[in-house]
Amino acid sequence: MKRFYFLFMLYVVFSFAIFNESNAQTDSIIIIRDSIDDNTTLIKLMTNDSVLIHQYYAYKDHPGTLFNQRFAGFSNVSIIDCAPEKMALKTGWTWLSFPRLERKLNETVNAIGVLQNTTPFPGYLNFLGKNGNQQVSLTYSGYTWTSNGLSTIRSTSGYKLYTTNTDPTYVPVSGSVLDPSTSINIYAGYENWIGYFLNKSLTPAEAFGSQMDNLYEIKTQNWTMTKVNNQWISMTGNSPLKYGDMVAVKCYNDASFQWDNSSTGTSEESSLAAAQHFTYTETADYTPVYIELESSDPVEEIGAYAGSECIGAVAVNDTLVELNAYLPDSTNNNRQIDFVKYYGTKSAPVSTGDYWVYNPQTLTKDKRKILCNEHANYQLVSFKEKEELSFTEKASIECYPNPFGNATTIRYSLPEEGKVSVKIYSMGGALVSTIVDGKLPKGNYTANWSGKDANGAGVPQGIYLCKMISGSVVYQTKLIYMK
Repeated sequence: MKRFYFLFMLYVVFSFAIFNESNAQTDSIIIIRDSIDDNTTLIKLMTNDSVLIHQYYAYKDHPGTLFNQRFAGFSNVSIIDCAPEKMALKTGWTWLSFPRLERKLNETVNAIGVLQNTTPFPGYLNFLGKNGNQQVSLTYSGYTWTSNGLSTIRSTSGYKLYTTNTDPTYVPVSGSVLDPSTSINIYAGYENWIGYFLNKSLTPAEAFGSQMDNLYEIKTQNWTMTKVNNQWISMTGNSPLKYGDMVAVKCYNDASFQWDNSSTGTSEESSLAAAQHFTYTETADYTPVYIELESSDPVEEIGAYAGSECIGAVAVNDTLVELNAYLPDSTNNNRQIDFVKYYGTKSAPVSTGDYWVYNPQTLTKDKRKILCNEHANYQLVSFKEKEELSFTEKASIECYPNPFGNATTIRYSLPEEGKVSVKIYSMGGALVSTIVDGKLPKGNYTANWSGKDANGAGVPQGIYLCKMISGSVVYQTKLIYMK
């Protein structure tokens, strides 16, 4: 009976299309593809003439096709694709979005209702999303779902999903693909997790269009584009965004934009070269470390370590490479990041004194170590032998990032040996924490403050003063602490 009903409705729809082809310039039509078993769902979809599925956009611009010959007379052609789409998952973490869901426009849908169909269903599942600048989660463990602020899915949003499955796994999704003209909101000061729902692959420049000027970081699961001194650094600038990708972006100003659907799309793709010698585990997030190399250096791979643990590696195929460092989770982890070069038959550690780290505040490079808890957007490191160590001729102090959430790095310089103190004060003048207090030789220095007072207790979010006293001169800068 259900199959008869479906065939009858399909016949009605196509008969209507043929009958009205020549004089239906303002009519709408819905085309039902494949099979469907739920008559209620069929009736609901048949009454919704605003649903547009991605196959329509793939064919609508080719007037010679049978599709357009048959339905070109209709002003609003909608297709309902009834066969579930399979969103493939990796072992471990997958960054993804859900362009297709059972909803009319861009409404949210129940997250458990979607994820419970994961095939094969894992024994453990961790689903991450964003609520403003706060990370929220939904987990499945021990036959129980637990929500920590995450209960719904929206097609314009991006997510991170972790499963323990080692066999091929996917999430089947049904419904309609989001209208390509749907707007996406992004906010300054946030890492915005957004979904890419165009049914064609576009480079970041093509997809974001004019919005590129408002962005300073574009991050996918495999690569990151970072704007340094108003110039984009990218190892994979031609690598396209693909249907169902999650993209994390940071912007200068709040904005509402649409994916630029005017480009034809690209099949060209480049990716970071995978390291073979080093072994590490990908976590939910990473910090891109861009490494400059001498053209004469025959190094084949570079690995990064936190203690004895490898936290990322990359194969070298150019004089500038991107190493994605999967830093330890603990915000109190002040272990140094060490680098190791691999030459095919031997490995050689890179000592702290043999490389320079770019300072985005002063636009200079300093010889210093990198700590796991710096929480920088990126690190730009040079292994070049002839890089000159920059040094300021006057005392100075600066903090980065600022505003900050977990920790900020305080960088200060002394033009000559002497007594120096660096302290954090409330705006009311109360001493909060002492960072440095003693005699130091001439040089550039760094220290970290993680938003805690002298007793190790967390302080309220707000504005603080970082003061440095060198000789008889006081230098200070404001710090904005945002939890």
